[in-house]
Amino acid sequence: MDDAVVVKITEYAMGGVMEHRNAVIRKAVIRNDERAGLTAILDLDYDGLHQNFGYFCLYRVSGDGGRIDEMGHFVYKALEVAGVDDWDDLPGKAVRVVCDAVHIEKIGHIIKDIWFNPGEEICYTREPAAAETKERNDE
Repeated sequence: MDDAVVVKITEYAMGGVMEHRNAVIRKAVIRNDERAGLTAILDLDYDGLHQNFGYFCLYRVSGDGGRIDEMGHFVYKALEVAGVDDWDDLPGKAVRVVCDAVHIEKIGHIIKDIWFNPGEEICYTREPAAAETKERNDE
């Protein structure tokens, strides 16, 4: 990157000087880490320096029966069924499929008894909020 495009805005955080810089995303990874849970990582390049951004837990299996984060659950289960930890490793992996001519009901691990049925595990429809219902009735 050209030094002329670096935007230098000074901020102070944790006792150090922070600068705003332009960067290029070199790689984007969604990974299921045994300790951290489902994480997303962006590998950034600025001025020839490489640094990762992310590693925040986006989803973790809790087993407490609480509300499901639909996006996190879909990604987590797709990785689990394929037997991989990285989203980039999904292409080429074999899975079992339960389907008819127009619809795939669920996918499963090629050997283990691990299945993902989004229709049962994720709620794709929702009841309209009270305010939305009132607005529709007023029209």
